[in-house]
Amino acid sequence: MENVVSRPEWSRPESVELKADFDAGRLDAEVDAFGVQELQFKDVNGINIALSDDKPDLRVGANKNPPEAAFPITKGNTSLKEALDTGIISQREDGTIGKLLTDAGLSKGLAKVAAKQYVVPAS
Repeated sequence: MENVVSRPEWSRPESVELKADFDAGRLDAEVDAFGVQELQFKDVNGINIALSDDKPDLRVGANKNPPEAAFPITKGNTSLKEALDTGIISQREDGTIGKLLTDAGLSKGLAKVAAKQYVVPAS
């Protein structure tokens, strides 16, 4: 790869920054969430978006485990935590999350969650 932008390890670029670096020619490739990339580049000719799990490198944790999303809430706000938990479980089980993903042009498989979670619980 010819163009590589080096940043300190603690400075993970956000999707918008990655796209700006790519568009400006400072990167030849970028790695980001598939859903983000699919939407950002959907109308751009000559750009290929590939899922890393097509040929996974198992040294990369994100290739071995489904992605996670977090909903930061105030510590001790158990009623909101319970409401979010109930809503997410319900929408996962009834297929709502998968339908939202496919309606957005993404893979229904992105709704899969890991059995083991790595986010520290809110309460």
